[in-house]
Amino acid sequence: MDIHEAQRDINTIHAVAAGLSRRRDAVYMLLTHIYQVGHKWLKGGQAKELRDAVIILEEVKVDPRVKRKLFRFLIELGCPTLERKLRSRYANALSYAASKKCPIAKLAPFLKSRGGIEKCANRYVAQRKSVNLKRTVVDQPTRK
Repeated sequence: MDIHEAQRDINTIHAVAAGLSRRRDAVYMLLTHIYQVGHKWLKGGQAKELRDAVIILEEVKVDPRVKRKLFRFLIELGCPTLERKLRSRYANALSYAASKKCPIAKLAPFLKSRGGIEKCANRYVAQRKSVNLKRTVVDQPTRK
């Protein structure tokens, strides 16, 4: 995979977002496409390199917090007109699906069966907090 293919992926996400219908479940089509691109970048083991190359090539400024999460980065560049809250929610929902090893083809049913995008996003945030709490408790020395 090269930078031009990565750039095409971002442009495709942008085109899908721009052509999104107002149908109730249309957003799942967009999320599935972003999830597929994210998996492709991760599978190639070049996600960070591609991300950095796209930033340089497109000459865009991206918040360092956005760079840390691939799905958020793809949403940020592919769907710049979305509200920040929605970009974060969508990225967290996709990260939740990835953490549960959801297959690409079953993303929409996976998210719907677990309460929808918002609930999956909330579950991912809770899951992250739980892991951080466990690390904090394990890292602290015990008192005698």
